[in-house]
Amino acid sequence: MRRTIFLLLLILLQSFNHFVKAQAKMSDETVQTVLNLEGKKLNSLVDSLGENIPKIPLSKEYQKLIADLLVQRDKFLKRKLYKEASGSLNEVATIYWEHFYLSDARKYFHESLKLNAKIGNHNGIGKLNNNIGMICFDYGDYNLALEYFEITLEQRQKDLKQKDPLLSSLTNVALTHNKLGNYNDAIIHLKSAESVAQKMNEPERIRAIYGMLSETYEKAGDAINAQKYFDLYRTFHELILKQKEVKIQQSIRESELEKKLLQLEKENKELQLVKTQQELLKTENELAESDSANVALTKVATKKELQILTLKQEKDIQRLELKEQEYLNKSQKREHQVRMLILSFFILFLLIIAILIYRSYINKQKANKKLATQKEKIQFQKEQLEIQNTSITQSITYAAYIQKAVLEEVSLLSQYADDSFIFFNPRDLVSGDFYWFKEVTSDDHNKSLIATAVDCTGHGVPGAIMSMIGVKLLDQIVLDEHQTVPSIILDQLHKGIKESLHQEETHLSDGMDMALVNINKKERKVQFSGARNPIIYIQDGELTLIKGNKKSIGDELSVKDDFSYTNHEITLDKTTWIYICSDGFVDQFGGEKGGKYMMKRLKKLLIDHHNKNGDEQLEILKNEFNQWKNNEEQVDDVLVMGIKINIEA
Repeated sequence: MRRTIFLLLLILLQSFNHFVKAQAKMSDETVQTVLNLEGKKLNSLVDSLGENIPKIPLSKEYQKLIADLLVQRDKFLKRKLYKEASGSLNEVATIYWEHFYLSDARKYFHESLKLNAKIGNHNGIGKLNNNIGMICFDYGDYNLALEYFEITLEQRQKDLKQKDPLLSSLTNVALTHNKLGNYNDAIIHLKSAESVAQKMNEPERIRAIYGMLSETYEKAGDAINAQKYFDLYRTFHELILKQKEVKIQQSIRESELEKKLLQLEKENKELQLVKTQQELLKTENELAESDSANVALTKVATKKELQILTLKQEKDIQRLELKEQEYLNKSQKREHQVRMLILSFFILFLLIIAILIYRSYINKQKANKKLATQKEKIQFQKEQLEIQNTSITQSITYAAYIQKAVLEEVSLLSQYADDSFIFFNPRDLVSGDFYWFKEVTSDDHNKSLIATAVDCTGHGVPGAIMSMIGVKLLDQIVLDEHQTVPSIILDQLHKGIKESLHQEETHLSDGMDMALVNINKKERKVQFSGARNPIIYIQDGELTLIKGNKKSIGDELSVKDDFSYTNHEITLDKTTWIYICSDGFVDQFGGEKGGKYMMKRLKKLLIDHHNKNGDEQLEILKNEFNQWKNNEEQVDDVLVMGIKINIEA
């Protein structure tokens, strides 16, 4: 759109230029500069407006001139005057070009190009390549035009002192890239052209380049840069108008000064005439007093001489009056032309404003329509998402009921333990952490409690699925296969996870971190084995932490086939609180500095409150976690299990 406005500006100015020439035939250099257009760009402008160029019929004079030039060419060729023959061909090609016989023009330019190549005239080759490129451009053969323009540009870049031809070549290459849709290449050449034009201090050409840059960025979809260079174009346009207005005002002042000088000269002539008349009168008086014949004769001669002088001075005055009137008419015509020029610019300005307002209105209508369509689409998508979200939420809620049903009732833990609690706080509706405990009887009828706190890979739905697999495998290993040794349970659980997830084929590294204990009150001992997670126990106010192996259950990248988990044994000779947990509590961000809670704080919390009963410890853990988390998001599922075993002395 900006380019269209720019072209309208050029065409209107051209039309006005012809009008002024016809009406006034001005010679004022300032007005000519305001109305001047680069003729070489006219064809490109017409083509870019999408109009066909009609041929102008050749008059008889031009046909004869072409025939004479071709005869002249043949004579030069016979004498091997190739440069002169090339000049004749250039004139023929130019005549055809000016009358829009593009095919004939290109033919004779090509013939001239061959002659220049033969004599090594690089300057002539550059000009001819440029002319042929412009004809190809007018034809619409932009790829071929680009080849000729780039050859010309390559040659002109070797002589950077000749800035005007270089600027023309850069602009031609940029316009051709623009036509071919190579907007990035067009921008690169236009910016080079801008640099050259700035060195030349050519505001009008800089303005034209900014207009082309704005148009190119708009075509490339870069609205920000398009607006930026349109603002620069408008700024330079206003600057040029102001400069031209200053020149016009200066010209008017010079005309007024010349008028005053003529008036002063006229007044001086009139003053001289008055003096001459006074002298004549004086002479006549003197002659009247003289009786001498010689004196009378002298009187007549002197009188005639003075009359001739008076007539001459009157003619001079008339000539000055005519000259003054001529300058007055010229000044009035110039003022009229200036008013017409200002009026044309004002009309053009109003036209540009109207086009911009109309364009803004159309764009706004399109934007509103697009927004309405997008709003309807978004509303529909929102409704679909709400339906899907409701369905998913219902499914997850149902999954949470299933998971809760699978987990043991916390109250059942007290049937074996003397006191206990489980702090279970999933991050989402369903959890990747789970607890599992069973009371088992060995072959010798010795009862023990097997309990574990497990942290599956992930949280939410993926973690919950892993927890279901874990529960199933634990039931199979402990209840069906009657395995009670913690380390062996972990080994078999690892093997079961690999088989369930087909890790040999899928190479998935999903698994579990866990701490598992076997508590035997009769034998007064606790067996423990851990996969990354530790056990904490407190006896006589002293806290002890035993770390698990640094290998996750089901992690094929970290557990080799010959690896076995370590089995630890703890003696229960005193009343003992046993704690196993996932890492959700200690990894929670919060506090004043937004850091992790860390194991150090958890150990201190447990040792400070281990003398309280299970329900109290549960409330303390809940409050501590919520206070620490404060406004932070919960990062993971949280699970802490506490079991108290009383040992009588």
